[in-house]
Amino acid sequence: TANGKLDLSIPVKKINTKELIKDVEISYTENWQINHWRAITSAYKNSPYFEFFEEEINYFYSNEFKFLLEYNTEQLKLILKLLKVKKDISFTTTFEKETTLTDHRNTIHPKIEFTKDKIVASKLNTPYYQTFESKFKFQPNLSILDLLFNKGLETVEYLKG
Repeated sequence: TANGKLDLSIPVKKINTKELIKDVEISYTENWQINHWRAITSAYKNSPYFEFFEEEINYFYSNEFKFLLEYNTEQLKLILKLLKVKKDISFTTTFEKETTLTDHRNTIHPKIEFTKDKIVASKLNTPYYQTFESKFKFQPNLSILDLLFNKGLETVEYLKG
């Protein structure tokens, strides 16, 4: 944003017991959708590709989803579609504490600062144009929206490194 990096998180309904991730519900008691969309628009309206993707991204800030997993999955599907990347999305049916797969479940957490030692691939630190680059130095690891609005369809090539 014009004031630097801004973290956006989606509020969820609180319950007393542990619940499955698929059962986490989004809370709409605050106007987070309006606040998020205003922040995104303010930060990216002058970026090179904002107008190309604005309508499809805005869908997530003008429609309600009951579950956080549904919201995130639909966003992921849209990003893959916009980038013309064909990937199957599947989910586990049970929790596995240990896994042989690459596990990033604890890499990013809204209450823990994202630090350089958590950066998965250093190639993602390669600077590209960002809307407020005249005010701030390059900010790596912001979001897929930052890449999409600033690099457009070149995002895929950037991620491939």
